[in-house]
Order: sequence, then structure tokens, then C-alpha cells
Amino acid sequence: RDGETDSTGKFYLVKLNAVTGDTVSTFTLDVPGLYRGYGMDYTYDGKFILSGTRYNQVALFKTDTDGKILWEQTFGVTCGSAYFKSYQTIDRNYAFLFYESAAGNCNSTLM
Repeated sequence: RDGETDSTGKFYLVKLNAVTGDTVSTFTLDVPGLYRGYGMDYTYDGKFILSGTRYNQVALFKTDTDGKILWEQTFGVTCGSAYFKSYQTIDRNYAFLFYESAAGNCNSTLM
């Protein structure tokens, strides 16, 4: 599905009670062009940072606890598949890493 732009992928987030395992809250986030979701982290301000690939690019999304997208940022990837994880740093910024599986002459470009 690389390069597909007419599909909508979904992030499904489920928050569970640490003691009972009962569902506390859930939300589904529809993201046009989302190919694959890779990770989620809880942020210092009580929100979520989600990572995935969208329109053949690495994508980060910050959402509130109801699943509303507060912002998104994409970074260009020229070919291959990006696998990565996002983190919130101690200074409350965000860092992420990705690996591009490149066959042939492929280069990664950060935008």
C-alpha cells in the first residue's frame, strides 16, 4: 500500500485500569492516508503522541484524551518502510527515531 493516498487508517487507543484491567476509556482516530501505526506515548501534559506512516512519510500526531488531533508533523522518506518510536524528552519536546529498509539506491530525507 505504499503511496496510497485514498485510504483511511485508524489508531485505536484503549486505556485500562492498572489494578482491574477494566477499560477506562477508548477512542478511534481516523487518519486519511495512514498506512501503519507504530507507537503511542503518554505526554507530560496528559495527552498522547502517536507515530505511524502516512502518505509514504513518517508521521507524528499529538492528540488530546478524546482523540482530537492537536497537531501533526510529517517527515519525508524516499523509499522503503520506516519503523520508529517517538518519545517525549525531559525538556518536554519530542524526539523520534526511524529505520528505513532500503533496497537499491534509497536515501532518507528529513524535512
